[in-house]
Amino acid sequence: MDRIWARRGIAEPGTEVAAYRPSVLAPSSPQSNFRRNNGRRRSAGSEQQIHTVVTEHLRIRAVPGVLWWHTANGGRRDRVEAAKLKKMGVLPGVADLLFLYRGHFYSLELKIAAGGRVSEEQLAWRDAVNSNGGFACVARGLDEALQTLTMWGLLRGSTT
Repeated sequence: MDRIWARRGIAEPGTEVAAYRPSVLAPSSPQSNFRRNNGRRRSAGSEQQIHTVVTEHLRIRAVPGVLWWHTANGGRRDRVEAAKLKKMGVLPGVADLLFLYRGHFYSLELKIAAGGRVSEEQLAWRDAVNSNGGFACVARGLDEALQTLTMWGLLRGSTT
C-alpha cells in the first residue's frame, strides 16, 4: 500500500517516520564533485540531484495528507511540441514542487546554493502564488529546501 501512496506523492496516514539522511549529495572523492554531462562539467549538487533528494524526504517524511507533485515544464522540446503544450495551458515559471495541505497551496522552486539563477517567469509565478494567498519561495540548496518544508509544516521527523 505505501508504494502506491508514494508513487502518488501522498504520505500514507499513520506511518512512522525514522530519522533519514540521504547521502546522494555526499561525494566520495574530490573527483566526484563534477560529472560530465554532454561534454559539460556539472556540479554534484545540481538542481536535479537536490530535487531527487527532496522528493526522497517527502516520500518518507511528509505529514499525512500532504498532496505533492512535480509539474514537468522543463526539458528540451522541439518547436511543434512546445507550441502544442503552450496551447494546452503550460505556464512558464511554474515551481519545481507544488503542494496542497489542509486547504493551503505551497510552491517551492529549487536552486543550487551558489549560482542558481531564478528566471523572471519563476519570480512572477512566486509573486502570483503569494498574492493569491498561497505560500511560495525559492530555496537555494538542499538544507534551505528542507528547512522551508519543515517550516511550512509539510515534513516531520529529523534529517540527522
